[in-house]
Amino acid sequence: MKNPTFLIISVCLLSFYSGAQQLQRIYIAEQDSIDYSLPDEKYQRVQIKNKSPFSIEFKLVNSLSNQVTGGFGLAPRGKTAVELDPQQKLRLVNPNSQGVELDLQARREAKEPLALRNNTEISFTLVNKTGKPIPLIIPNVMNPNLSPFSKSGVRLEVGQKIYLKKKLGKQIIFEVPENFEEGTQLDVAALIKNQDRKGKQSEETKHSQD
Repeated sequence: MKNPTFLIISVCLLSFYSGAQQLQRIYIAEQDSIDYSLPDEKYQRVQIKNKSPFSIEFKLVNSLSNQVTGGFGLAPRGKTAVELDPQQKLRLVNPNSQGVELDLQARREAKEPLALRNNTEISFTLVNKTGKPIPLIIPNVMNPNLSPFSKSGVRLEVGQKIYLKKKLGKQIIFEVPENFEEGTQLDVAALIKNQDRKGKQSEETKHSQD
């Protein structure tokens, strides 16, 4: 893979509403990568839409040490929102044999006006408190691989399902409810343990009835 190219963003604020930057269409050549940083500390997240028919990989990188602290994948034509700390940058990796296009838009912490907000989408954080990576599947959005002791910000629609990726398939661990609170930090390992416990209880109930 080629050396990552640092993407410098210098754009004016959108006139749509305060708190968002102008939409950026970027191109990543085949088997290449680009490092993206938020314009300044007033911005906390970046919205991404994959315009290509190929999956794309993202890596969360510490800007000071250049150490990778997390990562996930984005499905073809998928979209997501990534929360970034001031000392983090996002490495967008194209592992494919063809170039890809992405739309990126940095957003401030301030919430959008109610008239413009999509009330069917909720921002929250997936948290891995364990020492092992947790591979997830979020259909039509992304396939994040949560690194040990890491966090990954997401923005998902109500009803969106999250699955644990297994060797022989997948297991549902969460579905975004309508009353889910914005900004919640979701302990993914606890969700998995809860689903495993429910599965065991179901098996025990089934055996007791036989």
